[in-house]
This record gives sequence, C-alpha cells and structure tokens, in this order.
Amino acid sequence: MPRKLIMYSFLTFVMLPMSAILGIMGVFILFAAFGNPAAMLDVFIFATFVLYSFSSYSFLIRGVQKGIPFKASFKDFIKVNGYAALIASVLMVVSALLFFTVPTVKNMVLANLVNSQPPGGVDATRLNAMLTKVLPACAGYCVLVSTHFILSLQLLKRYGQLFVKQ
Repeated sequence: MPRKLIMYSFLTFVMLPMSAILGIMGVFILFAAFGNPAAMLDVFIFATFVLYSFSSYSFLIRGVQKGIPFKASFKDFIKVNGYAALIASVLMVVSALLFFTVPTVKNMVLANLVNSQPPGGVDATRLNAMLTKVLPACAGYCVLVSTHFILSLQLLKRYGQLFVKQ
C-alpha cells in the first residue's frame, strides 16, 4: 500500500470519532438555532465536517479498498464538502493563531464573550482558561482535516475510474 494511502487511511479513522461528536453537537445546535438563526452557520459548518468525513470514509472503504464504483456525483459531493471544511478549517486556524499571538484580539474576544454572558455567567478568567485549552485542539483537528482533504484530492484523481455516470 502506498505511503499516501496509509496516511489517508490513518487520518480518516482519526477524524471519524471527532466527526461523530460534531454531528451530535450539530443536532443540539440545530434545535437551538430555531430560536437563534445566527446559530445556523454553526450547524452548516459542523455538517460540512461530518459529511466530508463520512463520505471520504465511504470512498476509502468501498471505493479504494473494495473497488466498488460510485455515481459521478459522489465525487463532487466529497469535493464540495471538503472545500467547505477546508475553508472553515483555515478560518479556525487563523482565528486561533490571532487569539494566541495578538493580545488585543484576545482581549477583544474575551470582552465580547463576557458581555454576551447572562448576569452571573462565566468570568473572563474562566473563559480564557477554557479557550486556551479548546482552541489548540480545534486548530489541530482543522489541520488534520486540511491535510486529509489535500490527500483526498490526489486520491480522487488517482481513482477517478471508480466514479461512473449512471
């Protein structure tokens, strides 16, 4: 098995548990989004990660390993969700870098989060501690997804014969 395919398989199986968690979170956010339409953007972002992860898993297992053909539209489905996940990943990594490297951005984000809390909510110190732990993990996952998508594009080209018009 080529080195890229081994790496792709490994990254695919690492992404699946996080994608399942994002899917569950997305369902709960969807219910909250009915009362706050701005949260629909979060649902869309979570959905792109989940759809990309599970469609690329299907491509790996059914297509690459078993040689089962797909409809030609499935290739586009993987690409569209992959590009959306890539854009969201780049934005997340840039946001995390700005948060940790530019003190004014960090202070502004914390101030906005504190102001959006209900009375007696979480204070700035706790929010800072929470973001200091959560943002690197999210950024790491986003780097993983970006790397996976680059490999996906290469494998989609290599195994293009698996996508047939029906």
